[in-house]
This record gives sequence, structure tokens and C-alpha cells, in this order.
Amino acid sequence: MSRARRASCFVAEEVGHVLLKNYMESCEDANYVISPVSVFIAMSMLKHGADGSTKDQLERALLVSPHTHGNEARHVLSVLLPSSDSLVAMSTTNANGLFLQEGIEPALSFVTDMRRIFHASVESAKFGSLEGEQKINHWIERESLGKMKDSLTDTSEDDIMALINIVLLRGRWKEVFKKADTIHSNFHVSPEKTVKAEIMRQRGVFRYVRKEIERFTVVFLPYRRKSEPAWEMGILVPDEGLNPIDYLKQLQPDALKKLRSEMEDETLVVHVPKFKSESFIDLKRYIMQMGAISPFTEHAEFPGICDSTPLSVSRIYQKCSVEIDEEGTDAENVTAICDLRRKSLAKAESIDFMATSPFLFFVYQPDSGIMLFCGRVTDPTV
Repeated sequence: MSRARRASCFVAEEVGHVLLKNYMESCEDANYVISPVSVFIAMSMLKHGADGSTKDQLERALLVSPHTHGNEARHVLSVLLPSSDSLVAMSTTNANGLFLQEGIEPALSFVTDMRRIFHASVESAKFGSLEGEQKINHWIERESLGKMKDSLTDTSEDDIMALINIVLLRGRWKEVFKKADTIHSNFHVSPEKTVKAEIMRQRGVFRYVRKEIERFTVVFLPYRRKSEPAWEMGILVPDEGLNPIDYLKQLQPDALKKLRSEMEDETLVVHVPKFKSESFIDLKRYIMQMGAISPFTEHAEFPGICDSTPLSVSRIYQKCSVEIDEEGTDAENVTAICDLRRKSLAKAESIDFMATSPFLFFVYQPDSGIMLFCGRVTDPTV
């Protein structure tokens, strides 16, 4: 991978970690999941139409230079696009969309950038109508292979456009778990609460590290692939009784790179619960915490989108789902910036890796450092 691509992916992950930290520290749900890289791509699309202080704030939030002209997002997409094959069907190809209110004439340069840099589909839709919402939702459903339904609702006639990014992951474990080895066993939600969960088990050689002083363990479960780059699911389990949120710093790009360099191939008996985690996240407050406030106010400047109509962002949200079972991982995500409105090697003995208490999980590509999905599981039975 080129130095420029690697640097861009690092920037995307730094931004993603700030977003991840802001979100996870405020989330009260037991289980949740977010796709930081999807937010980075969607915000990068928005930045292309911004100017003045709005553009400055978006660039600072995205940690990008004003002179890069979208290269960071282009480099990130160039890593994601070729990751699809018949074994690991992970794709963002043709999964960026720009939908414009009927009758609105956007800036030609903005439409050109959306198509050239983001490979976006550009269409018109009648916002504020069932017909318009159905058109957009049918596009989202088609691009998400039928997984994401009714993602966009409550549009208004005052809405000018919607920017949409979809990320999918279809990953089959390199070594699948045998269903016959899955058992109902204890998962320790807290010192006071234990539930019965479906725990998958497998003995094999995995990348593993145990940090005694920091009191946590990490394992990487690889997905099948025909060729590089590889994708893996990392599972970070603090010692029982500790809060996974306190270990978010281990997922920072530099920390995770160092952590992975310390891992060794070990013979493990892995115990991991089957689970499905879903989240609907109103991202506005978290984006504002990153310093991008102007886009949501009457002072927003988006002349690059539509120079004849003053715009501001009303909503930015994400619907995200991750499910793992014996075969692998199914994950899908839709990030929508919408309602831009008129102003308004093995050892002899095996080691037990027990993900039987609250843990963090993340889908990660070691080569680029990109974290596609990340979440917390407190109770896999919820």
C-alpha cells in the first residue's frame, strides 16, 4: 500500500476513534455498534459542497488539509472497493448516493465530484412524499442486498437533498465454528447478573495477546479470502467485572498497531457468543462535539452544493447491524446526511479465550488500519 493511502486510512481511523469515543461514552444501551469509516466517507461527501467557516470546521473535524481535494476519502474507498470476492463479499461499490429534491439544480462541480471521487449514484426524488421516500428506500434496500429497509422517513418538502453511504460486510470465518460445539452456557453480564447464551467454541491457532498489567485479552478471528488485504474480527475482553469502555484507548490506530505487533500465534480454545447488535444513532451531537457546529446552523455555507439556495444540515444519522454466528459475520450500515434544508505457530497446550463477559469487538484490516465496524456486547441475549 502506498504511503499516501496508508496516511489517509490513518486519518480516517483517528477521526473514527474520536467519534467512537464520544458515542460509546454516552451510550446507555447494553449492546451497540457503529461504523466510523462510513461517517468519515459521508462527512467527506458533505465537505465538498462547503465553504467558509463551515468548510474549515468540517476539515478540522475530519483532520484533513484544505488542499487535499478529497484524496483521503478517495484513498479509503480505494482500499474498500477491491476487498470484495466470492469468499468475503465486503463492498462499498456503488453504495454512495446523492438524492436531490425535484426541481433543484445542484452545482455541476458538486455532482461531478460525487460521481468521480465517491462513485455516487445521483438521482432526483420528491422529498416530503411517500413516493420520494420509497424511491430512496428502494435504492438503499437494493444496494444493501435487501438488508436495510425503510431507512429514510419523515422527509419534508423543504428538504433539498440526502447524502447516503452504505457499507456491507459478508465475511465467512477462515475456520468456521461447528454448530455441534455450540452450547448454552453462562455469560456474565455483571457481577450481579448472569444469563444463558449460545456460546460458540473452537480449538485452533489464532493471533492472541494477554496483557496482565492492563488486565485484558485480545484475539483476532480471520475471515476467508482469496488474496490480500485480509479482514479480521478482533475481540477485546477485559477481565470480568471491568468496563470495556475503559479500554477504548487500545483501539486507537497507533495503540492497536502496537498491540497487534505483540501478538503471537497461539493454540486457543475460543469461546465467543453468537449475537446480533443493532443501533440507530443520531450523529448530530457527536459531530458537533468534534467541532463541526456551523453545518447545523443558519450560518452554514454550502454554496458548492447549490449556489442559489442557502442550506443547512438538519439530520445526520446511522443505522447499523452486526450479527455473528458459526459461519461468519453479516454486517450492514447506512449513514445518511439528509434534510439539507433551506435555512433551517502453535504450542503444545491450548489457552482458553473466554468472551463470556462484556467485550468490545471490531472488524479490522491490519494492512490499512481501517476499522469498518466496532461495538460493545454486554448481553448477547438481548
